[in-house]
Amino acid sequence: MKTAKLIAGLCLLLADLSQAAPLPAYQLTDLGTLGGAESQAMGLNDLGQVVGWSTRNNRPECLASEQNAPCRYGFVWQQGQMQDLGHAHPDAERTYVVEINDDGIMVGYETDYYPLSGSITRPIKGDKQGLTLLAVAHENGGGQAEDINRQGEIVGWSYDEQGQQNLTVWHGKEMQLHAMDKEYYRRGLGINDSGNLVGYQYRPYSFRPNSALLYQHHVVSQLSDQSEVWSEAKDINNLGMVAGELASGPHRPPLAALWLPLLGGEMQTLELGTLKNYSASSLRGINDQGVAVGQAWDEDGHARAIIVLQGKLIDLNTLVSSQWPLISAEDINNYGQIAATALVNNQMRAVLLTQSPNQGDPLCRSSRKACRHRIPQ
Repeated sequence: MKTAKLIAGLCLLLADLSQAAPLPAYQLTDLGTLGGAESQAMGLNDLGQVVGWSTRNNRPECLASEQNAPCRYGFVWQQGQMQDLGHAHPDAERTYVVEINDDGIMVGYETDYYPLSGSITRPIKGDKQGLTLLAVAHENGGGQAEDINRQGEIVGWSYDEQGQQNLTVWHGKEMQLHAMDKEYYRRGLGINDSGNLVGYQYRPYSFRPNSALLYQHHVVSQLSDQSEVWSEAKDINNLGMVAGELASGPHRPPLAALWLPLLGGEMQTLELGTLKNYSASSLRGINDQGVAVGQAWDEDGHARAIIVLQGKLIDLNTLVSSQWPLISAEDINNYGQIAATALVNNQMRAVLLTQSPNQGDPLCRSSRKACRHRIPQ
C-alpha cells in the first residue's frame, strides 16, 4: 500500500509539471536578531518554528566577513519571539542551528578556532532548554549534525580515529557510523521519516569532484553516474524525492537538480539550470509536495533565493512584495512556509515567507494531514 501511494503521488506530480497554474504569493515576516546586525534562517518545522544563527551586538569584528569572530549564536523563533540558544560549549566561536523537527528537537554544529590547528566543527543538538554536544567517533575529532526526522534520528558526519569522514547517525544516546569505506569520505546532509539518507562522497586527495549519494537499506547508491561531474544531494522528502545540485559537465559550476524515484528503484534526474544572468544554483530543501527551494549566484557572488514550482526554477523575489532582496532559501515545510534570508542595508536578516491567505492550497489551509500527503494541483 505504501509503495502504491508513493507511485501514485509521483505520477500526479510529474503530470502536474506540464500544467500551468497560478503562482503563489508570499508574505514576509522579519524574524529580527538577537541584538546584533545579522541573522540567518536555516531550517523550520511544520509548526512554523524557525532556527538559525544571529549576532548579539554590532561590534566591527562581528561582521559576516570576520569568519573567526565569536559572535554567532544559535536561535529558535516562534510566534514573533526569537530565543537565544547561545553555544553548547563555552569556548565555541560560532554556533549554527540548522534544523528542527516537530518535537522541537534542534540540530546543528558549532566551530572552535585554535590558532595553531585551525577550526574544528562539533555536532550539537538541543531544545528550548539549551544546546549540548553530540558524541563523535574520536575524542579529538569533530563533525556536523545536518538534519533530523520525526523519529529523532539525526544525520551528519564525523571523523574516526584515522581522520576519515564518515556518514553518521545519532539516535537517542547511540551514535553509529554507516557505509564506512577506506576509499571514500562520506557526509550525510538529509534524512526522511523512513530513515533514508542523502549526502555526498568524495575521494580525498584525488582532485575528483563530490558525488551525490543515496543511502537506504544499508546500501550506498550514486545519484550521478558521471564521476568527473560535481553533484551533491542536500535533502530528501517522504516520497523519496531528492533535492540538490548537479554540474552540467566537468569543471562546470553546480546547477539545481531533483532526483525522482521510479519503479525498480531507479532515480530520474531533473536538471533545472539556473536563473538568467546567473552562473550557478543549488536546492537546499524540499517538502512532501515536491516544492524545493535554494539559491542561485553569479561569478561575483551576487545571490538570489529560488523556488521550484511546476517543474520550473523561479526567482523567489518575484513572488514576494518586499524592498529587501532575498538572497537564499534554506528550507520549506509542508505548509509551504520558507526559511529564507534577506539583505537589509547589506546585512543578512532571517525572514519567514508564508503564502498569502488567498493564494495557498485551500485543502492545505484547512487540514494539516491533507496538506502533508497531497500532491498540489
